[in-house]
Formats: sequence, structure tokens, C-alpha cells
Amino acid sequence: MVRAVPAHLRRKLEPQAIFAQVLEHKWLLSERAGRDVGMVARGAVVPV
Repeated sequence: MVRAVPAHLRRKLEPQAIFAQVLEHKWLLSERAGRDVGMVARGAVVPV
């Protein structure tokens, strides 16, 4: 999942922080949708 983030953005945060932010965003999207939205980005599955 961290490798899916562009390199110039990866340098700004530790991998753990990127992972935590992605999980939080996924949780917020899931809450809004009323279901688990999964780990899909732009139509492609993001490797974890």
C-alpha cells in the first residue's frame, strides 16, 4: 500500500504514518457509505 504513494510524497512521512492515514481515510469512507469500502483506489486493488 505504501508503494502506491508517489515517491515525492513518501519522503514526507514514515511508512507507518502513511498506512495509518490510509486506514483512517478508508474508515471515514466506509462510515459515510454505510459499508466496508475495501482497499480499492481508482479502480485497482492496492497491494497491502
